[in-house]
Amino acid sequence: MGIPIDLDNNTLAESPLAWLLGSCGSAADRELELAIQAAGWLAEPVDADEAVELADPEFPPAAVLLCHERPTQRHGNLTTQLRTLLPETPMLMVGGSWSEGTRARPSTTGGIAWRPWHEATGWLEGITPSDDGSIAPGNRPLVVTEAADFESADTVAAALHAEGFATALSTPPCPANLTRGADAAVWVGGQLDGLRANRLATFCQRHRRCAMVVALLDFPRPDEAWLARQLGATAVLGKPWSPRALAGILRRATGESRSQPQRGGLRTHDNTERPDAAA
Repeated sequence: MGIPIDLDNNTLAESPLAWLLGSCGSAADRELELAIQAAGWLAEPVDADEAVELADPEFPPAAVLLCHERPTQRHGNLTTQLRTLLPETPMLMVGGSWSEGTRARPSTTGGIAWRPWHEATGWLEGITPSDDGSIAPGNRPLVVTEAADFESADTVAAALHAEGFATALSTPPCPANLTRGADAAVWVGGQLDGLRANRLATFCQRHRRCAMVVALLDFPRPDEAWLARQLGATAVLGKPWSPRALAGILRRATGESRSQPQRGGLRTHDNTERPDAAA
């Protein structure tokens, strides 16, 4: 049973629904449900044995939180089944009381974003279902991150989330409605060899409507930075880069995109316009 919620019927009808599967520990469960309520969501604990039967793609929950009471706990086949039955529903793996004050994570996340239980509502606040069913980031700029491996993408996403951005992962590809209308995109690529160059070009094309597409590279040479821009990146950062510097670039770009219509030229990291063609 969920915690009684003191809301009127109209508020209940308008509030997005989050399923809670599993437990974060008895004390954490109660605080998590209250925090979800305070964020304007409805929290509905769902028994793992019933989740697959209840999963209806025509009437899906707005989000699914998979709670882990222990670091070694796994939801295994249930996660796979839910992602198949609810392909458009954002999912978050939530660490229980053991995760407080640590970035330790379960032994496997299955490609699903992970947060400790006390950060789960921040993730929910970043995804607000719109009237058309798409996911909008509310007052936070939405940044999509992609990398060759999930851990790298999630590391960047977690850093940006701490800087006040709503984040979504496209590694592996996240629900299309979660990236629709994204304000900016960040691609983590290491060295820009032939295969990664093709991936960057695809990523830039997919997110060409974003105000900013940033490529994070490992100590890029000038010719690699030039190539990244030719492939569609509007800014290039090389190691060592800091989350604060990245957030500053994105904040300037997304703040401008929300207040002004986009112009024809692409923009560099200092917000000066440059032509699409190479100089």
